[in-house]
Amino acid sequence: MKIIFLVSFLLLLLPFISADVILPFSTVKKTLPYFLLILVIEVIIFWLLTNKVFKIKTRFWKSLLIVFIANAVSSLLGSLLGTFLEYYYAFVLSVFIEFGVYLLFFTKKKFKKINLLWISLAANFLSYLVLFLLLESY
Repeated sequence: MKIIFLVSFLLLLLPFISADVILPFSTVKKTLPYFLLILVIEVIIFWLLTNKVFKIKTRFWKSLLIVFIANAVSSLLGSLLGTFLEYYYAFVLSVFIEFGVYLLFFTKKKFKKINLLWISLAANFLSYLVLFLLLESY
């Protein structure tokens, strides 16, 4: 029931948030395309790494939920920290914030928790690289 409430609350916030610490709250026109792009990239990376590389059985829809919540949390914290963080600091914060959220969803599974850190690192690296290339090209 808690997860349903949390997801409902985060869905209400969707028009106002963007993914990752680097892109905190902003207007819908600016954030929604980036949020969706980051979500697609990170869900694919998360699902592939958890299931194929680290052999942690995770359904795709659960992966989507976990990545959505992790990115919403890191965006909310990014809003509190300010919008002008350097890419490096924002990247490091996103990795560890999202890693913490991932841990909450895998408390009962037996595997090396460090693998979730690697998943967070890989997903954020790819999404930050795409964002950097998009934002710096304008």
